[in-house]
Amino acid sequence: MNNLTLKRSGKSAVLTARLALVCCLALSTSTWADSGCGIVRGDAELTSAPAGPFQGPAWISIGETVFYPQILVLGTGAKVTEDGTVVGTTRITFDFGGGGVFVLGNDHFALDPTDNPGEFRLADHGRITEGTGLFADAFGKVMLQGTVSLSATGEGSANLTIKGKVCDVAA
Repeated sequence: MNNLTLKRSGKSAVLTARLALVCCLALSTSTWADSGCGIVRGDAELTSAPAGPFQGPAWISIGETVFYPQILVLGTGAKVTEDGTVVGTTRITFDFGGGGVFVLGNDHFALDPTDNPGEFRLADHGRITEGTGLFADAFGKVMLQGTVSLSATGEGSANLTIKGKVCDVAA
């Protein structure tokens, strides 16, 4: 009997389970590496004029590549819930200049009020619905979280963290 023959005993069952786990991990690692996906991390500081959209600069890394896009946030369908949370949908454009654009379309946001008047915690979850240039075939999910402040005059600012996963960005 060679070393690869499995016997029906407690030790061989454990060995079989470990071999199966190693094989599954190897396959999933290979799939991840071959998928052309990159983890997204970044920050943005956005502002808005009264009754205007939030916009401003950001830095994001997708995998090992760092980008400096301009972000434009257009909100629609916002409503205030009983607890003061503002919910709705947004269309967020990440403009990479000559490198192209990707858009998080029809994503959902929630602005939860904090103890400070005019200050909210933002959670916005979206999927890439459009892209051009490097992002023409891109897909993925991106989440923005952070603090949004709105003044009595209607001006606003947002300090956001950007996280997610984007796939099929052109080289």
